[in-house]
Amino acid sequence: MNNNINICYAADNMYVMQAGISMLSVLKHNENVNFYLLCDDYTMDNIDKLKKIEKEYKCNIFFINCKKKLKILNDTVLFNDNSKMKNGLITFMYARLFIGSLLPQSIDRIIYLDCDTLVNGNLKDLYDRNVNGIFAAVRDVWPVKHNKLINFKKDDVYFNSGVLLINLDEWRKKEAENMIINHVRNLKDDYYQRDQDILNIVFKDRIDTLPLEYNMMYITRAYKPKLIQNFSDRPVSSYYDIKEIEYAKKNIKIIHFAGEFFGRPWIFMNMYKDSKLWGYYLKNSPWKDYKPILSTKKYCLKYIKYFFADLLKYIWYFRTKKRFNKSIENQLKIRKIL
Repeated sequence: MNNNINICYAADNMYVMQAGISMLSVLKHNENVNFYLLCDDYTMDNIDKLKKIEKEYKCNIFFINCKKKLKILNDTVLFNDNSKMKNGLITFMYARLFIGSLLPQSIDRIIYLDCDTLVNGNLKDLYDRNVNGIFAAVRDVWPVKHNKLINFKKDDVYFNSGVLLINLDEWRKKEAENMIINHVRNLKDDYYQRDQDILNIVFKDRIDTLPLEYNMMYITRAYKPKLIQNFSDRPVSSYYDIKEIEYAKKNIKIIHFAGEFFGRPWIFMNMYKDSKLWGYYLKNSPWKDYKPILSTKKYCLKYIKYFFADLLKYIWYFRTKKRFNKSIENQLKIRKIL
């Protein structure tokens, strides 16, 4: 393995600030980093800010416009009567599905990060890790009832796609992008978790497991291991055991601000304890003048009380689990699976 670390983000102009702040967290803990940014037509102001990061931290940022690739997927969906994925134009969350052909063929592996992540340690061990499959990811805490929506068994592993270590040689060899296009073309139902569901279904049994510390989300960050296992209702064989959870909580490598339900660090009154850390990177970034917006979403006001007492935090936990399960049950009823 060489000394360089290749990292990829997918961000349109609305999310370029979040990608830039995540890059700064990478650069605080890592050297010799090449960033590949799957992008569209950025404003000159945002391009200048990214160039400033590139110059100041002596890293490389490569801009890869993926609008044409997304149009291929968009046309596959919107102009194909067999596909049920009719939820409007394909957004930038799908850009990573074309990562093998978008990135230079000389790159044989890549760490993909969602824009709503902060890196909290050195990534060289992750980057050099052997991948037994097309990519490796952290197992998701998402309630096991979701498995029914995608025709998975209860003990089938379900992965979160916010952090991926991709074996690009294997991705290209297996023609992963054609597999994705063919799947979407013949899709019978829309997916609750969109591209994450697609990756889990298309590459089932070809996904390697990463340690939990490489994708630490709110639920796994905030609650005790027993509560986390209870929330997901997943067998230990398809999630993590208590020792693995405890170790991850003490050795977090990547923080993932996943889920609009919990708010986001760039939104005022969010629920993340790591928002101050995100704010630190914001203040030391080219976007330092940005002011967190006040979300108008009802959940911010409804759950703001849970900031003030640990007891109410656990009440929130049970209500959240009930809400998630009810949402999934409604989807199952619509599809007549229950």
